[in-house]
Amino acid sequence: MKAKLPAVTALLRTAFMGLALTAAAFFVAPPSVSFAQEITEESTYSTGMQWYITNYDVEYYVSDKTLAEIVTINGQKKVYFKRPGDVFVTVKNLGDGSLSHYLMHIIGDPVDETAVDRGTFAQEVLDLVNSERQKAGAKPLKL
Repeated sequence: MKAKLPAVTALLRTAFMGLALTAAAFFVAPPSVSFAQEITEESTYSTGMQWYITNYDVEYYVSDKTLAEIVTINGQKKVYFKRPGDVFVTVKNLGDGSLSHYLMHIIGDPVDETAVDRGTFAQEVLDLVNSERQKAGAKPLKL
């Protein structure tokens, strides 16, 4: 009986490792957050709202671009909530490189329109066009 025990233990260990590897292959953590990263804040916002951090130079990353998108309004980058659902927002502080992770619960009806500041949209397009014209050696255009 004692001779069979190590063989059974080895068989169980092999089966368990195979099961663990199979389970790991099917589990995928959300794009912006893994279990090693702590959620800085969990909040609820309505569709159509804009969220941003002041007083710091930051970059935003969203886990699902169908629910939220990064927009620039009056020179300020913001996260704009378009559709209901849960989205992870990762904020990178460009000053010290630190990351903060937010879980946003978005509620409300879907908002189909992209957040655009109509007052500065024409100027932003013109700036992009002039940037390309400058690369090609052409004179800038004016409004």
